[in-house]
Formats: sequence, C-alpha cells, structure tokens
Amino acid sequence: RNKPKLLSFNIIGTIIFVTISMLLPFADFMQSLTPGNIPAQIANVHTVFNVVTTIVLLPFGTKLVTLAFKILPEKEGLEDKLTTKYLDSSIFTNDFHIGTSAIVSTQLFNETQNMVNVVQKNVQRAFELIVNYDEEKHKELLKDEEYIDYLNKEIIQFTTSAISTEYPIEESKSIGLFLKTAGDLERVGDHAINIAQRAKKLYDDNEKFSDEALKEIGIMNNLTKNILEELNVLDREELHNIVEKVDVIENSIDITTHEFAVNQLNRLRDKKCTVEHSALYTETLIDFERIGDHGLNIAVAFNEIKDDLTKMA
Repeated sequence: RNKPKLLSFNIIGTIIFVTISMLLPFADFMQSLTPGNIPAQIANVHTVFNVVTTIVLLPFGTKLVTLAFKILPEKEGLEDKLTTKYLDSSIFTNDFHIGTSAIVSTQLFNETQNMVNVVQKNVQRAFELIVNYDEEKHKELLKDEEYIDYLNKEIIQFTTSAISTEYPIEESKSIGLFLKTAGDLERVGDHAINIAQRAKKLYDDNEKFSDEALKEIGIMNNLTKNILEELNVLDREELHNIVEKVDVIENSIDITTHEFAVNQLNRLRDKKCTVEHSALYTETLIDFERIGDHGLNIAVAFNEIKDDLTKMA
C-alpha cells in the first residue's frame, strides 16, 4: 500500500524538477559535464534529481503524507481478523524517500490510536461487569484483550524495523516513543482483565459489592474514562496541553484512591463487608489507580511525539 504513496512523492518531485529544467538550460549543462558519455549523463541527472527534489520537498514532508493518506484511506473494522489497521511493513522493503519517516510516524500514531480505542472499550466493559456480570460481555473483553496483545506485538515489530533503518537519529528517537506507548496501553488492558476476573469471582460466589462501594468504583471508572478519552484523538493536533489535562485527572485519581481506601477500611471495621470483599475492592481500586498512571505515561509520550512530528512538518 505504501508504494503508491511513495510514488506520489516522486511524481510531485518530477513535476517540480521538469518545470525547473524547462526554465533553465539544464540539459545543456548536464551534457557539458560528461560530453559524449550518455550513461554518465543519465547517472548525473538521476543524482541531481534526487538531491533537488529532496531539498524542495523536505519542508513539506508531513503535508505530503496527509495528502497521500487522503488519496489512499486506511483499512477499517478489522479487529476480528487480528490485523493492524494502519501499519504496512512493506515500506521497509523500499529505498528511503523524502517523507518516508513521516509516513512511518503517521502509521504508528494511527495504529496507537486504534489500540487506545480498543483499550478504552475494555476498561468500560470491566466496570460494567463489576456492576452486572455478563458472560458474553466477558468473552468480548477477553477477545479484545487478545487483539490488544496482538497490536502491542505488531507495533513493537514495526517500530523495531523502523529504528533499524537509516533514518535520522532524532526521528528514530521519536519513533521509539511508540514502543513505550504500546507497552503502557497493553498494561492498561491487563488491569481491565484483572477487574473483570474479580467481577467473575463475585458472580461465581453469588456476591456483589455494596451500593456504596459500587458508587465509589463508578467514580474511579469515570476518572480513568476521562483520561482515556483525552488520549483518544483523531489528529495529533488535538493533543494540545495533553500532559497538563491528564496530570490534573491523574492527581485526582490518586487523592480519590486514598479517600476510598480509607472508606473501605471503615466499612471493614464496622463489619459492613468481609475481609475477602475488602481485598477485592482494594485491588480493584489499585487497578484503576494504575490505569491513571499508565495514562499519564502515554500522555507524556504523545506530547513528545507531537512536538517531534511538528518539527518534521
């Protein structure tokens, strides 16, 4: 899929180069460099073409990427087939072209957003299972957890391939940030699994959390939901002040976790719940608190990625 996209850069470069050649005595100049040596003339023209088009198109790298993605939109709705929506490793089988690193970063950003979306759905499912356990919903959660693990693996492989190519060092560092982001998202998915497993245990034991405990868990869920919504964007420009926004929510999660843990100890002291229920509740609180921590990590990485991509524009 990337061959047509890279071809678009060459086509645009050719148009610009031909225009320049028509306005200047380019052909005569190239012939004068190696008179009578046609193979050398062809090689020289090819070299000059690559240098000139690279210099001319360099300031517009990410703009051309946007145009290419509009011409060839990405795949949608393929979660059930365990395939990525945006990553295309065939890009690494081609020679480096101007805009290639921008395509790599854009694909990684879009695939990471796909992962954010799936993780967000699973965290919400986990909370709903705590409130009202449903076997089918639990199966859906487990199925999407498999997809989350798959995406993490694919992003790692794609990122590793990108870093191993001859990209500029600064761009390789930016691309490497996606490794950490995917790892944090995978851990959020694991915490959703933990919450769902406790919901199943409560269901199997024919037990439920008290209304007060459920209300507190609902508040924790809403806070983590707010973080994931901040991270789930259509365009990196929406990530403006992302760290500040998520940091405020994450601090609120830390304060609320401590407050609710104290409430739970009081309920245990007043014999309003069993020791086992208290442990399940506390572990659930910790899972939501950890989701907030990972969310802040992702926000920091996204902010650095946004800044780096802006510099490439």
